[in-house]
Amino acid sequence: MGFDVDAFTTILHVFAPIFNKYTTFNNDGSIIPLTTTTGPRRLFQLEDCIALVFGWTRTRGSVITLQLIFGMTMSNLSMYLCFGQCFMIHALISDPHTSLQIPSEEKITEFTAAINTKYPILKDLWATMDGLKLYFQKSPN
Repeated sequence: MGFDVDAFTTILHVFAPIFNKYTTFNNDGSIIPLTTTTGPRRLFQLEDCIALVFGWTRTRGSVITLQLIFGMTMSNLSMYLCFGQCFMIHALISDPHTSLQIPSEEKITEFTAAINTKYPILKDLWATMDGLKLYFQKSPN
């Protein structure tokens, strides 16, 4: 998923309060506050939900592979994926450490030099993005 143990643990602490306060188990499948702490424990834990969301972001959106990895049916997997995505966005938006910020001038200069060293044709570029998985079109001939 591109995360080390420390980064994953940090995300767990940010996501845990929200995950533990809400549920999707009601009559219409909407996300509602968890009103009781009694009853059976959730089989799909916090770590599983985060791993599911991150695993989904590293694929091209196919849930068949995720069904095999997590051992879930399509309906449960879809429910937890939606649940996890909604709360991951909510948790990360409200955390000050996860906001996007433009780096300082020194860092921009450092990034530009590093990219230009590796890819000389790319001038004045200081940011890149990784992880987007798209199919490329190819020439028919």
